[in-house]
Amino acid sequence: MNNQKDKLLDELRFWLPIMKEHAVFIGIGLPCDESKLIKKAQDYENSYDSLIKKVKCPNEQSLDTIAEEALNLNLEFIQYLTFVLDSLIECTLGGSLYPLLIDHMRREAIRFSVNIIKLRSKSTIIPTEELIQKELFWSKIMVDHSEFIAHFLDPSEDKFINDAHMFSDAFNRLHCQAEDFESMLEITPRPIPSLIRFSNEMLQVGEDFRRFNIAIYELLNSCQILSIIPTQLAKHLLQEAERFLFEIKRDLNSLEYIKSPCDLYSAPMPPVFPPSNTPCPSCPSPNPSMPTPCYPPIQPMPHPSCPASSVPEAPILKPSTPETENILTIDAKKSEIELIVPAQPIVRPKKNFFQPNTSQIKINFK
Repeated sequence: MNNQKDKLLDELRFWLPIMKEHAVFIGIGLPCDESKLIKKAQDYENSYDSLIKKVKCPNEQSLDTIAEEALNLNLEFIQYLTFVLDSLIECTLGGSLYPLLIDHMRREAIRFSVNIIKLRSKSTIIPTEELIQKELFWSKIMVDHSEFIAHFLDPSEDKFINDAHMFSDAFNRLHCQAEDFESMLEITPRPIPSLIRFSNEMLQVGEDFRRFNIAIYELLNSCQILSIIPTQLAKHLLQEAERFLFEIKRDLNSLEYIKSPCDLYSAPMPPVFPPSNTPCPSCPSPNPSMPTPCYPPIQPMPHPSCPASSVPEAPILKPSTPETENILTIDAKKSEIELIVPAQPIVRPKKNFFQPNTSQIKINFK
């Protein structure tokens, strides 16, 4: 498989189990008299489980079919999450689900859907923009995780609650700084040294938070901490913390391919997985292998520079018009559940960077 297919397979293998667990958590947290919503959550759980089995060892032909099924299921799940969220914030639904928890799940479902569309259409953005967008997404996700842990712990667990709030504050600061980098590099994105330093700072906080998640998970398993956090949820949070580190490190590695600003628009992407000779345990030889992601160490990147004579002229960036906009539009199938208010389209990225091969993705809901 090529690099785009490898990345698509990687996305499916990680996010399908995450979406399945989201459906499980929703089913547990809904009021017992909401039988229709609970049944729908169980249906999503079963549908995601079916796709998880299919994606274990696909061939190149079946991968696109699985991705199409995953996208359709995910777009329907987004509408379900929207209904649950709207019902919570309109105070027409009880239970033990925080509105922010459902919004958190929906943000992840939207990102998963957008990544499927982007990888299937072979749409790319330059590495610096990719890194900043992931830092924005994951820093906010980690803020939420910190707050969920703090609010699911028993009030007597002061030390761990304070630690969780400390991580929330740290990731909040990082998120704000990532927004600043997004703004400063919107017109001329490039891997400036301060961005590399900032990214490594985010990784350091992420590593500390990963260790905190491991401690919470192990203490829950040994009944040494008081909380209402299900063990499955603690493991879920740990998996996402590890994914956050993996994606940021992978994108930082892609910037290492950029030797100078001249190479900014032609930097190749590093492989998603290292070479692996480990066969997939679910398939007889010679079916495709199932490698495991690794987390290579990140080396500080020197200040990028190139001789003035080799610097190409800056491209003239022209505002897009309705005739020239590069927008990839997807129409989601109508959900069985009627939304409280009409759903507005989703557009990602929210800003158009006017770069070659960069398509804005627009998802319409009927």
